[in-house]
Amino acid sequence: MSPIINGGITEALLRVLQEGDERLYKRAWKVWQACHDQHDKQDKNRLDLAREVAPEGHGIPFEQQRALRHFTESFKAVDIAESLASFDADSRVEMVQEVMRSKRWIVAGLRDQGLVSGFVQLDDLDSGNCRDYKRQFAKGQVLHGDASLSDVIQVLTRHECCFIALLGDLSGIILRSHIQKPIVRMWLFGMITIIEMNLMSHIKEAYPEDDWQNQLSKKRLENAKKLQTERIRRGQAGDSLDCLQFSDKAQILINSDEALSRLGFATRRSAKKVIRDLESLRNNLAHSQDIIAHDWPQIARMTRRIEVLVHWGEVEE
Repeated sequence: MSPIINGGITEALLRVLQEGDERLYKRAWKVWQACHDQHDKQDKNRLDLAREVAPEGHGIPFEQQRALRHFTESFKAVDIAESLASFDADSRVEMVQEVMRSKRWIVAGLRDQGLVSGFVQLDDLDSGNCRDYKRQFAKGQVLHGDASLSDVIQVLTRHECCFIALLGDLSGIILRSHIQKPIVRMWLFGMITIIEMNLMSHIKEAYPEDDWQNQLSKKRLENAKKLQTERIRRGQAGDSLDCLQFSDKAQILINSDEALSRLGFATRRSAKKVIRDLESLRNNLAHSQDIIAHDWPQIARMTRRIEVLVHWGEVEE
């Protein structure tokens, strides 16, 4: 629980301590102040990142930002984590190898005095005791179970695995291969859908009189109108803009210098690359294709950008 969010409660508790054990009060105050300073530092870093990724005026409409925040916060690390098997640090390598191979585990925790204090990778093990092959957790490699999937992906971009702390113990693990799970694919597809909604908002802003139609070829526009006619026949609402392909919507915005700037792209070339990558990820998600081998860079970039946009309104406040 954040010391800043609950600052009033925390300070009230500290005052109670001050009236009692002065030594305990000083220790508690020191810890609280350290947390306070760290929180301020994180806010500054987040502000700097927000200005880099989503400069002022390049955010998303409030209603979409709210939907995006709710969507991202509904999916947590604990939802995709798997149990982390662990062995005593002094266990013989041969025994651990046998168990890990039979269970198809590539990583296992190592316990000291009953608590997981490090880990081993199956490929590292040779002979002797597991302690000889113990790896320490890298900074930022351990997340709480309530961490967002965006946080998980950022960890997996830097490390081969992400460890999850639950109920005061380190008992979960997420591998990059776990990003193939249905719940993550659904989350990623939802992210792209919200991005597509954002593209439509920018188009309506850049072309308030439906002049966007002049930016498409006659064939692409006819395809959109055919789809619109079919949707109307089925009793579905929506205009021709709703019926455009993802790439068409992006192309319309890329043709506008103002829209290109508002989206935060310096050149059309960089914008086209991002759009191609997102469309590739979208297609692979829709057709249940491997998204790890080819789409990881765009997954990492997209989730980083989305995380900033989610908190952009909070940063400005």
